[in-house]
Amino acid sequence: RDDRHDAALPDQVRGDIRLEALWTAVPALTVAALFALTLVGLNQVEEVSDSPGVHLEVTAFRWGWTIHYPAEGVTVTSGAPGQPAEFAVPVGQPVHVSLTSADTQHAFYVPQFLYKRDAYPGRIQVFDFTVEAPGTYGGQCAEFCGTFHARMPLTVQALDAAAFEAWLASRRSSAAGGGAP
Repeated sequence: RDDRHDAALPDQVRGDIRLEALWTAVPALTVAALFALTLVGLNQVEEVSDSPGVHLEVTAFRWGWTIHYPAEGVTVTSGAPGQPAEFAVPVGQPVHVSLTSADTQHAFYVPQFLYKRDAYPGRIQVFDFTVEAPGTYGGQCAEFCGTFHARMPLTVQALDAAAFEAWLASRRSSAAGGGAP
């Protein structure tokens, strides 16, 4: 004998408009809140300072980097593939970057900054970042750009204000003396 036919059906709920409104409104409000938080976050990432501590013009090329400090008259360029472009930034001050590429698509990426920006030929990408702690931070091109892509590192030295000024002065004197910047 089949007991399923003898069992009573549970109470059926039909047309409860309050329940339907609730299970429609909660996901809709969740999506709207996530959308609003995303916009706020994107605006913070895209925000640039009116008074950055330093301005850098960064040019990526196969297979290296040129970092130019226009106000200071200092330029740093990578050596052979695998030799990083080593440059300095002041700690606690916004660093304004104008990024471009000389030849193909590249990407400026320093993992500790949690920031990656693509570099395209003929187009300037503008962004700011602020390093909060002194130290040495390694970076890399993060967009496959050819044979020596993996040998396109960069090194960022985050220095306090006095050490940063001393670093700039040493680079100016190297350039004036005919040495490599």
